[in-house]
Amino acid sequence: MSVDEPIIVSTETHCVEFSQYRASLIATHHKRPPSPDTCRLISHRQLVVENHGFNLLLPNSIVREWIWQSSDNRWEAVEVSEACQQDRFDSYQMSQRYYNARENEWHLCSSFTQPVALRDSVLPIVKVHNQIPLPPTHAIDRPTAVAAAAAASAVTSHGGDVPQTSSFEAKDTFVPWLIQYYGYVPRSCRPASTYRSGSVSVQQWMNLRNVFGFFPFEADADAVPLDAPDICEFYESLMANTRDSDDLFDLLASQHEGRLERTRRSAGLARVQRPANPASHDPRQLFYKLSWEHQTHRPWNLLFTKATQAVHIYRQQYPNIIVATWYCLEHGIAFSTMATKRDLGSPDPTESPPYWCLAGYQEPILHLPSRDDFTQAQYAAYERLCKIVLSRPSGRAALCAGGIIGRIARDYLPFELALDGPSRDATHFGRRWGFEVHTGSYQGLIFDDILTSDVSNVLSGRYVIPTPRGQNKDLLLPDSVYYYWPPDFIWAAAANKQNLGYWTPRNEHWFRRLQGQYRAGLARPKKAQEWRTFLRWDQNKATQLKNNYENLANEFTRRFL
Repeated sequence: MSVDEPIIVSTETHCVEFSQYRASLIATHHKRPPSPDTCRLISHRQLVVENHGFNLLLPNSIVREWIWQSSDNRWEAVEVSEACQQDRFDSYQMSQRYYNARENEWHLCSSFTQPVALRDSVLPIVKVHNQIPLPPTHAIDRPTAVAAAAAASAVTSHGGDVPQTSSFEAKDTFVPWLIQYYGYVPRSCRPASTYRSGSVSVQQWMNLRNVFGFFPFEADADAVPLDAPDICEFYESLMANTRDSDDLFDLLASQHEGRLERTRRSAGLARVQRPANPASHDPRQLFYKLSWEHQTHRPWNLLFTKATQAVHIYRQQYPNIIVATWYCLEHGIAFSTMATKRDLGSPDPTESPPYWCLAGYQEPILHLPSRDDFTQAQYAAYERLCKIVLSRPSGRAALCAGGIIGRIARDYLPFELALDGPSRDATHFGRRWGFEVHTGSYQGLIFDDILTSDVSNVLSGRYVIPTPRGQNKDLLLPDSVYYYWPPDFIWAAAANKQNLGYWTPRNEHWFRRLQGQYRAGLARPKKAQEWRTFLRWDQNKATQLKNNYENLANEFTRRFL
């Protein structure tokens, strides 16, 4: 970063623009100007730090960390002990560090910093941008009338009512789900000669349901269907990763009605390769795209990171992209609505970008004095913060994220927001992710709203609690980090039994129960490792099931399409 390039830091009412310290600027903050020798020393320090990209702690540097004390409603500067300096310094991003060459001080603060705190620390405020405040009552950005009407007509014409987001119910439909999601071919689509014989006990049936994320104790769980032996062999073949029971898989079946044929699909499925980018933090390069040739509602395509999910939607024969998108939202399936370069726009010259779209903006690093502060009131404050973050147009990215983040978002946002494609934050102000594609039909950028890691941290309820240093002030002890909900990087991990690629009835039961406990003050957040351990419980079968079917679906997209 150039020393003249401003750093953008925001509050709910202001957006404050900073510049890195320079000797001449620092002198203006003191009644008595520094001596010539001091100016040379300041300039030397500044030059050394600049040459190291503002990523260097000089000898004898003082490091002060600004921590928001929510109990006192103020920011407090805490001097970091020498033994902990490098650790704390490295934990902050470049835009969250401010160097005072005169005092050889580094100030570390999250981007949600109050101007008064910065004034007291003599940080050089270059400019204050007046922004529209974003109070907790800020109205959620509603979809256009066209999108809402299209959603209602498209969904109802497909044979269903438009669901209410706030009254989400995960219904127990185990066998239909095996057919829809995993491509199990039921007996009605196979000749009688392929029926499996044998018997399946109630306990075996309940255990099988549990592996797929369905409750073993639902009202109809003990109603073992006639084709239970077929389903058990389907499961065993999938777990063994063999092809001995091809007739049970619609991806492998050869001739009968259950085969998934390309010529009989309403949507097109393609593999999309992203160019390799060593500098990218996202290693994913292969995506799966679904498109509808004669779509009239929206000129964008659905993009999936998992072959399983793309093949699942491809299998359903949805008449248009609106119905397919709504289905993904209902079932917590992650997707992106990728637009093309023709959808890019430019803001009006008199229109200022919202502060969350400014370069370098980061959500706050949230702090609490102790774990005892995780109370009912604190959880209510967390929910208000979620509402603020999700009320922005780009908040729709969380709704499309699926999994735990998508489930959190659906308590605040209507499904219709996902049906309009990328928001103005993405199309006009550059808050987006995407990449260049080169296919026979299109060459250029595809993009969508981005869900950044700092927003994900806010939605997960990430809070930092300082660890007491005791008598030894130089003892290096990392701060404790707690999450109300599993952080996205843990939820997406392969070892997470709870994440089968869709939101299961068991997921919903757990989520509502824990949410109620938080609101009643009966539960506390967990550390990342505690969440990892919790989600890893008895995960081997579910993880193997998920991985084996992903390989099968990916093979299908490669060989048959």
